[in-house]
Amino acid sequence: STDPNQIRAAQELIVGSYDLPLKQGLPPEVVANAALATAIGLMVQVHGSENVAAMLPELSDKVRAGVFTHE
Repeated sequence: STDPNQIRAAQELIVGSYDLPLKQGLPPEVVANAALATAIGLMVQVHGSENVAAMLPELSDKVRAGVFTHE
């Protein structure tokens, strides 16, 4: 399993890198969609297509529960 501290550190770096394309004038929804597509692609490389597809319903439930909501 992955260390929660490593996850938080990675998230902070990723969120920090999100600002650059916004400053270059790309719309937030474009940046978010590109980030999601990139993340899913990396997950497929690490875990395989079938495993990632199996994770998606759980992620959907987490989205509905507000786990990924950032204020």
